[in-house]
Amino acid sequence: MIRLKQFLICMLPLLLITSCASAPESRKEQPSTIAKKSLPQWASIGKDLRYPNELYITASGESGSVENADKVAMVRIAEQIQVSIKSELTLYRRATEKSGIVESEKDMSMSIDTSVDVKDLDGLAIVDRYYDDRSNI
Repeated sequence: MIRLKQFLICMLPLLLITSCASAPESRKEQPSTIAKKSLPQWASIGKDLRYPNELYITASGESGSVENADKVAMVRIAEQIQVSIKSELTLYRRATEKSGIVESEKDMSMSIDTSVDVKDLDGLAIVDRYYDDRSNI
């Protein structure tokens, strides 16, 4: 499980996000990649087969604007990879000689907590957008 989390953290720059905007705020803010003739595969079945789950973490977002749809998709990515690692180490050493002359005791305790916040996620990329005038999605 820890190796999977380490793998996900290392692969963070390769994360992909797809977003779907529902009623654009203005036509000028829409990139040309939004206008599509047919519904893309990721919008109809919920995943893009070009990016297998074994290699990529993907998500889609819907909103009234392109920017908000992108933010929703990024939050959905973060929900999939929230990481919290907790480690605790306790060392205890005791030495006593039978004669009673040498007696030594050592005790050490260490605790490490690590977490990843949504603000710390870098390397997310929007790879596709879709907007349909007829259904406003």
